[in-house]
Amino acid sequence: MDTNSYTIRTRKVATAEIPDLIDLCYRSHNNLLVVGNPGTGKSTIIKGMENEGYKVTMLTGSSTYEETVNGIPYRDSANKSKTGNDMSVYNVPSWLEDICNYKGKQILFIDEFNTADPQVIKTFLSVLTERKVPTQPDDLMIPDDCVIVAAMNPAEQNDGEQLIRPLKSRFMVVELVSNRDTFGDYIKNNHGSQKLTDDEVENLLKETESERWGTESSYTELNPRSFTNFIRALDAEIVDGKDAKTVCPQLSMAFFGQAIDFPTKESVEAREQLEKQETIKKNPYPTREELEQLSDYDLEQLFAKMSTKFNSKADKVCLDIRDIMSTRGNGNV
Repeated sequence: MDTNSYTIRTRKVATAEIPDLIDLCYRSHNNLLVVGNPGTGKSTIIKGMENEGYKVTMLTGSSTYEETVNGIPYRDSANKSKTGNDMSVYNVPSWLEDICNYKGKQILFIDEFNTADPQVIKTFLSVLTERKVPTQPDDLMIPDDCVIVAAMNPAEQNDGEQLIRPLKSRFMVVELVSNRDTFGDYIKNNHGSQKLTDDEVENLLKETESERWGTESSYTELNPRSFTNFIRALDAEIVDGKDAKTVCPQLSMAFFGQAIDFPTKESVEAREQLEKQETIKKNPYPTREELEQLSDYDLEQLFAKMSTKFNSKADKVCLDIRDIMSTRGNGNV
């Protein structure tokens, strides 16, 4: 069978799921590879594991040299080779020394994993396979309490390389989903605003076009990083006394190429009303919870529509509407 006919799939997860996956890898002695578009919060969420009881040691593939991971070689006059020459030995890299001396849960985090130099990749393979750096003595092993977590953009971005098979097989691999809903909680927990409330940040999120998340234009991209940067700039303007309604469209256009209006009470209510109407269109038989979100007028209109349908689902909707209206003190239906 032609294996090229297969569609390769990766488990897709939200950013908020990463901490639980790291805990799973810690308990099961596995390594984790997180693949995601730029700005999706990969580095932030992993470095944030220090708040969850892990010590995090970080290496960056694109700026890590062979000497950084293997140690710097030098001649040791106290040890001679068979030919009588001084032996070449390596000093212990500081990151490895820190990991080996620490007692407790920790993460070795390798960011921009697939952009590393090929010689560095070879060392990473040894670290993943044997839990040691090849140039270092056997007693300097990566402790069992250390989870190895790597992160990378998709290989087709930023001149990244496809991972060789021996590397891929050492990881549990997940891919971050790029959309507004999956990043909502992450953004609300990381925006660090002084002036904007969580509700205002959430309403600003809802003003963005959901289908644009994770896509890029000529100079901008709508992702958690760009949106969080926009929130910080908007917050600074509000602190300086600027009118949020005036600066919001300009700043959002500059950061992610979409002009959004600062949400007012009226605009939020209008959007919520539109969302309710869209829900009814998608679901001709709304649930009790969905019905409770509708106005009396909308309930009356829906009751008139449902009462012309002769099936059990329509009957249940009518009964729920009657009950809700009675609870509100309105017996018009």
